Order: sequence, then C-alpha cells, then structure tokens
Amino acid sequence: MEYKKEIIKFLSSVLREDWMNEEEWNELLSSIDIEQLNKDLEVGLSNGYSIEEQFNILKMYKGAF
Repeated sequence: MEYKKEIIKFLSSVLREDWMNEEEWNELLSSIDIEQLNKDLEVGLSNGYSIEEQFNILKMYKGAF
C-alpha cells in the first residue's frame, strides 16, 4: 500500500481520542479497510485531487457523522 503511512496519520488526526491507549487505537485501526482507502486515494489522484485536498474534504465532514 503506497499511502498507508499518510492514511494512518490522517485517521489519527480525526479519529484518535486522548483517552485511547495503543491497544484501543490498534483495535480501531483493525476495523478500517486501509487497503480500500488507499485505492480510493489513487482514484482521487487520477482525477486530479492531491492527497491533501482529499483529506481536507474529509475533515470538513468529520462533525457530520
């Protein structure tokens, strides 16, 4: 996975809570299909959207869920 590091960093910025220990964080990460997120990022890139642009769009919707 080409963008795994960036995806995990992004997920940490929007999903990780102060009260989470490493075990809880890793459990949450294991429930997320990072491979699919990587594929979705590649689609966005092929459509002209940088990784940063895609993450910024997602951050706008963080409070909506």
